[in-house]
Amino acid sequence: MLRKITLVLLALLLAVVPLAACQSGTTPPSVTSSQQPSETQGSSESGGAKSYETITWPSIIPVYSQTGGTAYTLNGAFLDLATKYMPGVSFVSEGTSGALEMMNLLEERAQSGKAAISFTSSDSVYMARRGEGPYETPLTEVYQASFMTATEHWLTTPTNSGIKTLADVRGKRIGVGPVGSALCLLSEVLLNEAGVTFDDFEPYYVGFEGSNSGMVDGSLDGGFYGGPPPFAQYEDLATSLDITAIGISDEAADSILARYPFSIKKTVPAGIMEGVDEDISVLCIVTMINMNSAISEELGYAILEMLFDHLEEFRPYHPRALENFTVDNWHLGICSDVHPGAIKFFTEQGVYNK
Repeated sequence: MLRKITLVLLALLLAVVPLAACQSGTTPPSVTSSQQPSETQGSSESGGAKSYETITWPSIIPVYSQTGGTAYTLNGAFLDLATKYMPGVSFVSEGTSGALEMMNLLEERAQSGKAAISFTSSDSVYMARRGEGPYETPLTEVYQASFMTATEHWLTTPTNSGIKTLADVRGKRIGVGPVGSALCLLSEVLLNEAGVTFDDFEPYYVGFEGSNSGMVDGSLDGGFYGGPPPFAQYEDLATSLDITAIGISDEAADSILARYPFSIKKTVPAGIMEGVDEDISVLCIVTMINMNSAISEELGYAILEMLFDHLEEFRPYHPRALENFTVDNWHLGICSDVHPGAIKFFTEQGVYNK
């Protein structure tokens, strides 16, 4: 069970926070002058080869994401583009149980000089770097590189459950997401704001499928969901039950964001899915592109250049999830140390502000 969440995040999300290189741990290696891309690399004006077209890497690089869900889809999309446009680098997709496992894998590989990437929530990196929440010691080899997507997060209940607000979960049985997951963390944050702790009800540490089956068979009274609405698991549940989506007040959202800037607020419009009869405010799980310290500055730069050069191919894999994936929005969710490759890339784009 996650505890003492209020120690976690201190910066303002939508302001560009001080983005210094890490003060502890190993800084990813910068390229030397002899390794720097030539004047033609990365320059659309010159018409020369881009950095991602010419860069090579000696070993396979795993790209981690939680099995199933939006990030898993984006992982596959990334591999498709990387295979096409980065012929000198081999990536492989690896599914995991969630953020806790991914952060530990990034750290372990970095300590042995092995590169790795993950598509993980912003709060997980912040907590991992500081050794807070489920992380027993600081993981100092993990860096943020860019905002990727923000997925809405809300409580879903059977319409006849008697739950009308987050405060009504007292004494109920609620699916809160797997231990150590972004879903579980944000669920606890939302409930705490409503004056509810995990001691006030029966938390079940299950994902979407577990919440679905529990509500259908009557063993659960509700569950937290996260994803761009409408999404498959939620729609599956709606075919079996009359359900209601429960958001939070704008005042509660603003209060949370003042203390936990890893999230952003969105409005889920009425009618977009079953159980949403009027607009509701929700907070979002912000998924980032993260890199460990074994990713060089040159490689980190090349990865980002490749993605943003080919947005017209990347975005159609999940248009709703990637609607805000732009160079200008790169800083959303940044609340920890930024990878040197990202600093170099976004500085050249004119959007990196110290």
